[in-house]
Amino acid sequence: MASKDAPAAYRILTADTAAVASLLQHVHLTVDGMREGESLQHYTARRREVLQRDVAAVMELTKSLDAFDVLQHLRRREFPPSAGPARESTSDGSMAALEIAALILRSRGVRSPQTSPDNAEPAPDLLERLHRHCHSILRMGTLSSLVRAASEEHGPLTRLAAGYYGHELNVRCKQYPQIEQEVHQRLFAAEPVSAMMHEALGFTYEDFTAVRAAIGEHEQERLSTALDTLQEVTQDWQARGRTQQPAEVIARGQRAAYDLLQHPGRLMSFTSADITARSELPERVVEAVLALFSVPFDGTDATTHARTAEEVVEAYLHGENPLRQGALLLDKDGNHITVGVPIGTDSLRPALEEALRASPARIWEKYDRHRAHVSEQLSVQHLRTLLGGADARTGVTYFRPRQGVGVDALGPEATDITELAQLAEADALAVVEDVAICLEVKAGSISAPARAGRVRRLARDLEKTVSDAAAQADRLRQLITVNGGLWLQDRTWLDLSGVREVRCITVLLDDLGPVGTALNELKRAGVLRTEQLPWVVSLHDLATTAQVLTRPAEFLLYLRRRIDSEVAVLFDAVDELDLLMLFCSGELYAEADPDAVAAVHPESPPPSAGDRRRYRRQRVPTRVYTQTDPLDAWMLADRDDTKVPKPRFTAESAVERIVDLLQEDRHPGWFRFGADLLHLSSATQIQLGKSLKELAARTRADRRPHTLVHSYAGAWGHPTLFVGTRPKGASLRAAARTLEEYVLAKRHQVASDRSLVLLIEESATIVASWYLNAVPQPDDVLDQLEGTMGLHPPQRASRVIPPSARRATRQLRGKKGRKR
Repeated sequence: MASKDAPAAYRILTADTAAVASLLQHVHLTVDGMREGESLQHYTARRREVLQRDVAAVMELTKSLDAFDVLQHLRRREFPPSAGPARESTSDGSMAALEIAALILRSRGVRSPQTSPDNAEPAPDLLERLHRHCHSILRMGTLSSLVRAASEEHGPLTRLAAGYYGHELNVRCKQYPQIEQEVHQRLFAAEPVSAMMHEALGFTYEDFTAVRAAIGEHEQERLSTALDTLQEVTQDWQARGRTQQPAEVIARGQRAAYDLLQHPGRLMSFTSADITARSELPERVVEAVLALFSVPFDGTDATTHARTAEEVVEAYLHGENPLRQGALLLDKDGNHITVGVPIGTDSLRPALEEALRASPARIWEKYDRHRAHVSEQLSVQHLRTLLGGADARTGVTYFRPRQGVGVDALGPEATDITELAQLAEADALAVVEDVAICLEVKAGSISAPARAGRVRRLARDLEKTVSDAAAQADRLRQLITVNGGLWLQDRTWLDLSGVREVRCITVLLDDLGPVGTALNELKRAGVLRTEQLPWVVSLHDLATTAQVLTRPAEFLLYLRRRIDSEVAVLFDAVDELDLLMLFCSGELYAEADPDAVAAVHPESPPPSAGDRRRYRRQRVPTRVYTQTDPLDAWMLADRDDTKVPKPRFTAESAVERIVDLLQEDRHPGWFRFGADLLHLSSATQIQLGKSLKELAARTRADRRPHTLVHSYAGAWGHPTLFVGTRPKGASLRAAARTLEEYVLAKRHQVASDRSLVLLIEESATIVASWYLNAVPQPDDVLDQLEGTMGLHPPQRASRVIPPSARRATRQLRGKKGRKR
């Protein structure tokens, strides 16, 4: 099972919420209930008719069958056992479909009809028909929301709410287990929350994990025992013949086959006594855990008979899902059965927080502070990993301008700081060479009404989380960018004048799904009101990114492409991790407007007609479908299993050698210019490697120094790469001095804001490097040197467009078996 359970059909239907009409070209692939020539709007107008048809069909198909048996059969159909995780890009299984089937069966009031014979057999095509009807119900909920979104009654937020609703309706298992467990361990296992949890729920986090493990072990043991018995009897039968087998052996095999093939509900169910014996916990503790995650089945709940099956389904589609928390069904005899996911998946924290909110205010406030602290700690931990272990200041208390006071009033020469400014706190500030990362973390939860697609409630929740965090991070960015530093609480000046690039990250404890990836829509809706977009990411996805990206320069490049390019406008994805995997494959790229680049860098070569044509051709929306199959396989594999490769960002060997060499000893420019080099197209990277070898060969041939320069003016500045050679026997200092004079004149000529200089020997080995990042300024001396040296006007050295950016399709689907 993939970590983020979202059926492929849902990915297709929700990949383009900004233009619902364009869905029609995909709908015929999945919506077999549409009439010929029927529009999407007319189809969803028949919502009640379609839902009644599907619900009635499910009831009729299962009327003589035990509900637990049906659900176990359907569970195997939706997620068949396999040697590895299901491929999300090709799987049509859905946990949500299982939930719909369970709720419809529950509405009939009894687990097994009394008129049903014990040997009642399901129809041969029962599971496919149930699958089709339950998915039809889900599809109607998703499509109805998208059609409503087309009206934009509440502006762009209507579409964001529709996308979020579809995500919540269809997606389960939103986190990889090991990451979810790490967060829960930090949140719930430590005091004082452990005591709060015990008081509010009747068990601790350790108790919960023990019960969940015991349920899994019980189910696996029952299944394995039945399979082993059946295999043993079958093999013995084949070896000795039926007439030679004892009757008790045949009976044992028949019971095993009966349990596996006809009554798996009976096989896989368990009681609290079963789990108590296995977990060795007190019975009251086990019962407290099971009660929290169980939904009564056989009329033991007053609401069971209060609604018809159609009303239950409508309530489900409006966000009322008792199985969101209750992963277990409980019959009147005390038998439990797991519907889909293990208990607590996506629901342990919401369940605890609901209980704590009902506690005295001081209890909730104490937990809220702890939740915020843990979220910040983990976010900073993962950020440090992404930055190669670089330090990050946490809890930075600094002065920000009061209302009506300009940012520039708080420069290093400012006086009367307290009159001009007031104190503010940043969660974290990391400075790596000439790059600063401003981090803000929000641990607040997104409310149930917002998850159900309520536009006004979503707006309010986003304002308290995304908007506030983005504004706080951007406030810090402006102070650094404008003033080159900060006034700290103790009235000392933090000098950041060497910073040349500032990026902002907003981390949320909750997963926002397609809302978090829609940065351009968030800006259009007024949720993001900052000039520079932040990277809006969940703590889970930040942790995953930290495990995938191996070079800090890769992370900086991902931030640039993700938030500071036309990727935010052109790429439409349901999940952040799809974009991360697209980045690793080299396909997360949007070419910058060549005329805009030329306007910012007038000293660079003017754009050609071909540049403009390429830019116009790529300015079309790109729908991103599931890209995470390799990531799922690696994240869910045993860490010792070397057969499952880790997804990674790859570059050409020549550039990787330069980036790794710079990073290994932290040579100046390793971080920012490393990202510049990784941004180059594969063709340019290959050509750079050839150029280095050719340059060294020329020096071997004539024993003279030679140089080359590559200019890469673009949306993120104007980096230039200089390479010079040192002939054998020549002084390293003299060769460096000669090269430095040329570099100073040339980078002044092209107005480069940063330059990496490499000095190589005749073997093409790098023997020295230095980095220049002074802001270009008028300089009469350098003007004269430029004229004396007779430098040629700059020529276009290369394009930085990855070959994949010239793809013919704009619908990016996962590639089966592709290694990244």
